[in-house]
Amino acid sequence: GGEFDLIVNLDSFNELSKPYISFTNDIFPFFPDDWEKMVFLSRDQIALAGQIRATRAQLDQLQQAVLPVPLRYTALYGLLHRYQIQQAETRILQLDAELSSERSARTLERHGPPVPFHNAAQVHQEAVRVWYRSSALLYRLAAAGGADYYHFLQPNQYIPNSKPLSPEELRKHHHPSHIKLTNYDLTYPLFTQFGQDLQQHGVHYFDLAQIFNDRPETLYNDGCCHLNRRGYELLAAAMVQRLAPTLQRRAAAPHRKLAGSLAAAAPLPLSPAPPNPPPPPAAAVAKPDFKVSLRPGSLLVYVKDHCRDAHTVAPFFLHITPTATADLPPDRRRYGFEARDFYFTDVGFRTNRDGGRHCIVERLLPDYPIARIRTGQYNPSGEIWSIALPPLHNRPANSDRPASTQQH
Repeated sequence: GGEFDLIVNLDSFNELSKPYISFTNDIFPFFPDDWEKMVFLSRDQIALAGQIRATRAQLDQLQQAVLPVPLRYTALYGLLHRYQIQQAETRILQLDAELSSERSARTLERHGPPVPFHNAAQVHQEAVRVWYRSSALLYRLAAAGGADYYHFLQPNQYIPNSKPLSPEELRKHHHPSHIKLTNYDLTYPLFTQFGQDLQQHGVHYFDLAQIFNDRPETLYNDGCCHLNRRGYELLAAAMVQRLAPTLQRRAAAPHRKLAGSLAAAAPLPLSPAPPNPPPPPAAAVAKPDFKVSLRPGSLLVYVKDHCRDAHTVAPFFLHITPTATADLPPDRRRYGFEARDFYFTDVGFRTNRDGGRHCIVERLLPDYPIARIRTGQYNPSGEIWSIALPPLHNRPANSDRPASTQQH
């Protein structure tokens, strides 16, 4: 019976580097991380895994060690301490490679299906497409369940000019030669390119790679990507700042139950009724009377009082014409508008107020300037009803005056 209000996805460079590491180990790039270590481990592989764990514990002790007072100020001891850290990190990489090379005969369960990739660039290109599609699917799943979806990309010390690194970070947590093994320089430009496309398609995507560009204090905690406590506090603050409009809107709105979705998932009752009754005819949508309004936060809201199933069986169309055609996705520019059609059963919900049943739909509009919006319902015979809304960029931000409907 639980419901999601907000889904937050925080990504880092692992999303693109891990598929490449799996590919180099002859593992299907999109299997779960460390797949080869989770299945069919031999006795030698278990021994290697134990050595990796022990070396990682040693590395943690070295990174957290407090040097004796007379020695902590000497360059020679500092150099020796850094050398020990680098040796431990190198040993972990070597053991990882040895563990991955200890394979049995190739099997579908262990190695996965063959892939048509021949170099790092091809793997990264496909990895970012999988990453992009995964985020788009999460966005659609959240919207279908009445939740908001936010996608963030966290900063990293190896992004050029993203942070003035402190002496401690340079000494302990900055090893470009090691991180180069993941082709990190090839992955972040793809995040930038495909992240902008997610934004253009309505996803709340935010690249936070530059939030530390004026922070000289130590914020990173290892040579990969993880932050210390202060770093995570700053990252969380940056995320909450971007989540604030949705948090405020949800705090002000009354709690709503997705009764329609939950009822659809419940077991069918035992009754003599036919298991698949025919749907009501499209002509049953005679007087929809949906009030459509623009709300703050680029939210388009449909409301129908005294709502019945006959009013929501027909699909809705939502056509958005931007002020500039260049704002449209490339595959929609020849049409001049973006189509975001939907079914009530996918995105709408019902509430009971004052003894009557109300149907409500909320649709988030794109953030580009909008010249025209046309929406309504249709059936195989054509439009049932439609309305046209004024340009979004000329409308007051706090306007919620309902637009009138036109019957056809």
